[in-house]
Amino acid sequence: MDGTEGVGGDLVPPGMGNKPCANGTRVYLSCQGIIDEVIGRVETSGGKIIAPKFKIGDMGWIATIMDTEGNTVGLHSFK
Repeated sequence: MDGTEGVGGDLVPPGMGNKPCANGTRVYLSCQGIIDEVIGRVETSGGKIIAPKFKIGDMGWIATIMDTEGNTVGLHSFK
């Protein structure tokens, strides 16, 4: 990576007032060119596929998963 890609932000340790939630804000992670590979690792890592990959027109593909803590996360790829 050249420093212009990736996810920025902060990880908050458990017990800091935040609780996992399936109905909270949904963050979409870029899985550019590897969305099938990422989806393939979800269930073997303890997650759950909520909505399998589907096309969103010219904007590519998305899928929705639930992580091991119960948060819903979106995955996106233009390819």
